[in-house]
Amino acid sequence: MGREVSHAHDGQELQSDQDTLISIVESGIEQVPPEFIKPPHERVSRLDSEGPHEQIPVIDFSMLDDKGAGKRQVLAEIARACEEWGCFHLINGVPAQVMDAAMKASKEFFALPAAEREKYRMTKIGGKGYGQAGSGPTKDWNDRLFLTDFSGDDEPKSERGAFYDLVLTNPPGAKEALASYGEAMHKLVQRTMVLVSEALGQSPEFLSKEIPLRFGTINNHYPPCPQPDLVMGLAPHEDGGMFTFLHQDEVLGLEVLKDGRWVPVPPLTHAFVFMVADLVQIVSNDRFKSVTHRVLAGPIARTVMANFAATENDAVIQPAPGLCSDVNPPAFRSVVYKDYLKRLLRDDLLAKRLDALRLKP
Repeated sequence: MGREVSHAHDGQELQSDQDTLISIVESGIEQVPPEFIKPPHERVSRLDSEGPHEQIPVIDFSMLDDKGAGKRQVLAEIARACEEWGCFHLINGVPAQVMDAAMKASKEFFALPAAEREKYRMTKIGGKGYGQAGSGPTKDWNDRLFLTDFSGDDEPKSERGAFYDLVLTNPPGAKEALASYGEAMHKLVQRTMVLVSEALGQSPEFLSKEIPLRFGTINNHYPPCPQPDLVMGLAPHEDGGMFTFLHQDEVLGLEVLKDGRWVPVPPLTHAFVFMVADLVQIVSNDRFKSVTHRVLAGPIARTVMANFAATENDAVIQPAPGLCSDVNPPAFRSVVYKDYLKRLLRDDLLAKRLDALRLKP
């Protein structure tokens, strides 16, 4: 990732010096340990997402093969989804066999014996490896495998013949599956940057100039929970990068906030959940919205590959001049990305962090 890269995930630090959640669950617990129990006001009300509701849009990237009407339709759908939802299901972005092989490798890793998982234990905050996420007085119900060294001090990947900083030699085939996946995802991210730029009415290279790309992947695993109503798989938040591509398994858990109501996002086979993150909301001058989302715990284990498009630590993020005018003045003040990341780690996940950058009308 290079030395100027930092993490683009949701702001939680990874705890490397404690039992992982999988190990805790495998010990046979029947009750949630106290450190995971959320205070009542932070717990999930299942009523929030019950009843009829809209589904997030589905956008088919195979329509881009038609350079005329097909592409115009995709761009219009991207613009509408990013304005109204901040997210959409993306299909036909990466070959199905590449997605399947990577998810298989990820699930098999989390199913390894504890001694094998420990060989990949994270040794420093922000570094590559396996451990447990934690932020604030209570922990979220998940373990994580950082395939990317977000601390930025790893050796070049080219010396190891693998895409990611972390090279898994176990389970068998994981190295090759994840290398193919990482390369395909990186291409999809670059392609999507062009499309989002054009959906904003800008040149294809607009986002790459405004937000220099740095890409990474974190695998999240949510073990089965004996008391899911007491915990959160992942507390409500917005991602702090450019955008995120979530590759879900078949288990429901993700919800997004739309018009004050939580909307479940059922997994769609061979699809990514594309989510606008904070940097695009800033650069688009508040047109494309960073989506608030959360993850519920449940009785069935769930695995998700989270692919992050972030930027360099020293990048200056601000509303693009071409998207500002007298009638549409800048909505946010400029910020250096590394300073914004400090706020990500410091502030309560339940707060809307962009509000601190918002300019008064």
